[in-house]
Amino acid sequence: MISVSTTLAIILTVFCFIVLPVVLMLCIKNVKVLTIITCVMTIIFVGGLCVCVFATVSISKDVVTIQFVNNGRWCAKTINFFSILQKNDILINLCMLFPLGAFFVVLAQQSKLKFQLLWSLLAGLAVGLFIETWQFILPVNRSVQLSDAVFNAISVFIGATWYWLIWQIRKKIFKEQPNEDQSNEEQI
Repeated sequence: MISVSTTLAIILTVFCFIVLPVVLMLCIKNVKVLTIITCVMTIIFVGGLCVCVFATVSISKDVVTIQFVNNGRWCAKTINFFSILQKNDILINLCMLFPLGAFFVVLAQQSKLKFQLLWSLLAGLAVGLFIETWQFILPVNRSVQLSDAVFNAISVFIGATWYWLIWQIRKKIFKEQPNEDQSNEEQI
């Protein structure tokens, strides 16, 4: 069992997966380096996501507790569609895959906005369905709701929209600054 302060968990999550990517997107000019960093951060995010998805996570005002309990049976859960909707579940699922939006925007940076956003929505739905499928198959104490997959898709879409806006700001920042080589040539 792992227990962490709820405040610390929220601060670390927001910093690592929202603030840091935005700062990196606005500070790193080399797109290849930015793509590599985004891929590494996505791998770390997916690792943390797997821990949280396949464990029992309890969130209270003071403590976030992650516990691995195998007290279920393989493929023995009921699949709910939209029957068990709680505010916490909706909020968590709307925020859970937000960082994947950055990954999809960086991967499809040469594509048109419509394609980037459509791709992120479909990929978010696929990831959400993948998570729910594994929660159904594995003997973990988790409920299976298809509404979670829908909210996960919306989460990736919102994340992609946010990071696309940051990417547009990034383009303007780096266009306005002349290259050092060009400014040196103009002086000669």
